Amino acid sequence: MQEFFNNNVQSLDTYIMFKIKETVARITPDLVAKNRAPISLAMGAPTQAPPKFVVEALKKALDIDGIHTYSTPRGEKYFLEAISKRMKDRFGVDIDPACEIFSLIGSKEGLANFIRLLINPTCEREEKDIVMIPDPGYASYKEFLKVSGGLAYPIPLTAENNYMPDLEELLTKMEKEGLNPKKVKALIINYPNNPLGATATREYLESVVAFCKKYNENFNKNFLGFTQNALKMLYDYYWPGNILELKNVIERACMLGQSSFIESSDLHLTSSNFEESPDVVTFNSDDKTLKTALHNFKKKYVIQILDEVSWNQTEAAKIMDIQRTYLSKLMSELDIRR
Repeated sequence: MQEFFNNNVQSLDTYIMFKIKETVARITPDLVAKNRAPISLAMGAPTQAPPKFVVEALKKALDIDGIHTYSTPRGEKYFLEAISKRMKDRFGVDIDPACEIFSLIGSKEGLANFIRLLINPTCEREEKDIVMIPDPGYASYKEFLKVSGGLAYPIPLTAENNYMPDLEELLTKMEKEGLNPKKVKALIINYPNNPLGATATREYLESVVAFCKKYNENFNKNFLGFTQNALKMLYDYYWPGNILELKNVIERACMLGQSSFIESSDLHLTSSNFEESPDVVTFNSDDKTLKTALHNFKKKYVIQILDEVSWNQTEAAKIMDIQRTYLSKLMSELDIRR
């Protein structure tokens, strides 16, 4: 049966809490016999019954007309309003029950759906969207990302960094490891941390918000096009690596360039000198997103290589330093036909 599962599901590990529970169940009889019954540090499930007034309120609610029908997906209005009131009364926080509160069966459901919403699934590691997660942290973060086709990047929480790591340093480290910071879709923080119990200062939390805002602005510039010289350089440059090198060069230029139009100096390529042209290359459609620009360049690049080898896919794959099967997949994704 397992062979029918997709690659992401097959990569999943057994949930760590299940492993702990199985181990506890296995060793408990021997330990009890020695008067050393173990203390379970597995799931944080309640060990006591809920308060009696809660149980009685639930029983009473069962007699309400219409209570047994399907609830609304976001949660019943009276429930959402009660949460809003609780947040205001206890924490002084204003939350709009109409659009800022969502009813869940548990935090796992919310986290899993949130990650699915963010991640564009792929099996190629270099192409995966990234979510930065605390390490150590909630065991499900990593598995949620695996099954969604994303990549979890650890944020180390150590005594040396006082459990408040420098996020700028982590981005630099990420790039040195061959990953693209542009692929970071989200950052998950958890204080007091599970399982360490470590806390963070208000100043640190504010710096995390500032960090996210900064890179959200940097990574979402109004990208309009390339100068003619930059475009020619991209076409003429001999790419010694694989096709991902082309993509990384363009993304880096978009992130670091100071203008809405990418110039040849932004590419940092070793190539012949070209005369700068005042002309620019613009898109013919209203879609000026980086994703579309990369798609168009990748398609033109693959077609150019295929033309050079008379559409011999094996030879083209060798030039691009990729697997023949990956080239076929690229041609399908980019809708390339001879």
